[in-house]
Amino acid sequence: MSRPLITDAAVPRMRLITALAFLLLPCTATAQQANLANTDQLRATLASPSFQERQQALLSLQNVIASADGLQQVRTLLQNDLHPDAARRIIELTGRVYASRDYRDPLVRSASEILEQQAESASWFVAEASTQILNQAWRRRVEIAVGELIALGVPLEPRDPRKLWENPAFGTDPRVSPTSDQSVRIYLDEHWPGTPECFALLSRLKLLATSTRIGFGRVHIYQIDGHPLSQEDIAALKGLFGDLRVQTRGRVCLGILQDGFAAVPGVPVGSLSPGGSAANAGIQRGDVIVAMNGRDLLDFDELVTRLREFRIGDKIQLKVVRGGIPRVLPSGIPQPNSGDAMEIEVTLQGWYAPKLLDPNYEEPPADQVPTPR
Repeated sequence: MSRPLITDAAVPRMRLITALAFLLLPCTATAQQANLANTDQLRATLASPSFQERQQALLSLQNVIASADGLQQVRTLLQNDLHPDAARRIIELTGRVYASRDYRDPLVRSASEILEQQAESASWFVAEASTQILNQAWRRRVEIAVGELIALGVPLEPRDPRKLWENPAFGTDPRVSPTSDQSVRIYLDEHWPGTPECFALLSRLKLLATSTRIGFGRVHIYQIDGHPLSQEDIAALKGLFGDLRVQTRGRVCLGILQDGFAAVPGVPVGSLSPGGSAANAGIQRGDVIVAMNGRDLLDFDELVTRLREFRIGDKIQLKVVRGGIPRVLPSGIPQPNSGDAMEIEVTLQGWYAPKLLDPNYEEPPADQVPTPR
């Protein structure tokens, strides 16, 4: 009796060799792979119990996935009952498109939509694979969310989300100024679309506000008087970003940050937004604002409250002390104020330049922006 050409012990080895052969096929699609590019054929082959057939279908898809048609095939395929291994591999191929190109690339946006949708899939394999890719490429997810919000007409800064990562100390220094491009500032006013899509995009920025790995406070939400948000909306935002990152403000912005805590009534100016209301009026770092329109100011909170009475373009008179900063030193001893008081007229501006409402507006490169004097 003759011996079989292939023994039972050799079968696993042959399967491995066959699988490797398919993995090593050249990237150029063969005529057979081109035939498999048909979505109906792909769907049937990817559901096959045969590993070899599924692998060949995946190789065919790999050759066309980095295209609009290829990603459309992915959308269609994932709507069907696929073999779990095939579904996972399709998500991985989509993830390569998602992570390897510029965030503004239309293919990246399509890949993002697929991954975000499949992260909610009823299939555990698909949802897990999609979520893993989104978590690993979290910076890309932030970039796309910012870009999509801009496209929907939401005023925010910086317009180029890649500026968030430009600082070499990103992720190591938790102290982030809310006026710097190291944090996202989003202004919710009467222009806020308020759609479920907008809230879903905002939720993708949560990591910037809560992660200890990259530092707290890299998202600041400003609710500007006149916004259409309900109390439920506001509660949801505070649940995402925390009470301190969701603040209510009037329609005008002075453009200053407080420096320390005053030992006497007044608002010590720590920093100013270039081109802001205060900076344009000549207020400087180290000044102390002690009165507004003839009425003394107790502290920064009172300044914010009283500014809510005004509209963009209104003029106010600020009494400013220059040459001495009445604030508490580390020893707890008040530093004396030896400066002179002066009256400064300030024309109030809004929280952002009107050009931020234009989805097509792009910030000039950093090397073309004049240095504030």
